[in-house]
Amino acid sequence: MYSDMIQELRGRFRCVALDLPGFGLSAAAPGYQHTLTGDSRLLERFIEALGLKDILLFSHDVTGSIALGVVARRPEWFRVVVVLPSFAWPLESYRSIYAMVALVGSPVFRFLSYHFNFFLEYTLSNITKRPKQHFSEGEKQAYRGPNLDRAVRRYPHDLFRSATKSHDYLADLEQRLSAVKGIPALLIFGDLDGTIKMGWLARLERIFPRHRSIIMKGSHHFPQIYDSAAVA
Repeated sequence: MYSDMIQELRGRFRCVALDLPGFGLSAAAPGYQHTLTGDSRLLERFIEALGLKDILLFSHDVTGSIALGVVARRPEWFRVVVVLPSFAWPLESYRSIYAMVALVGSPVFRFLSYHFNFFLEYTLSNITKRPKQHFSEGEKQAYRGPNLDRAVRRYPHDLFRSATKSHDYLADLEQRLSAVKGIPALLIFGDLDGTIKMGWLARLERIFPRHRSIIMKGSHHFPQIYDSAAVA
């Protein structure tokens, strides 16, 4: 998802792209269970193990909630955060979003994905339906390759299910981030992303007083894929 951006940035930055356990080519330990809390602590240990400092964090969607948890606990590690459509608060008050996330994390959705790779195929269809997306067959296979193993297809559903069961983590996250006033933030949303109308961008702007907001015309929930060069 970020390979084109890395091509743009690698000459000026050290780029570290992390796959969570069970995603991409990162194997998960036997019995590993995704939770927002656990994955956030895992990311914190990952940063410590690599000795990363003066970090420019790029975060998005559910993994945005995970990564911002590290920012809230360790603000001194970060120089700036770049936040694409993400949430740093409990989802219950957004009924349509909560219902969608709950559906993706449901046993029915998990069954369809396990047997028919439904989640990945739906995602590929969604992110390539705009004019600027023209994935080659090789690029599509790069997405599909790790999911040939049915055993790993459960991990996205575990992650989404955890988002509906993490009220305390998300409430604490919003409170902690609101207390961290000094970190600059670049907020990038697509104008076709429905979360703008729900007030998510405005809510992030309040959390990060030192922000710059960019709304990309014609873009949807994945600005980094819609126009990677512009985002970079």
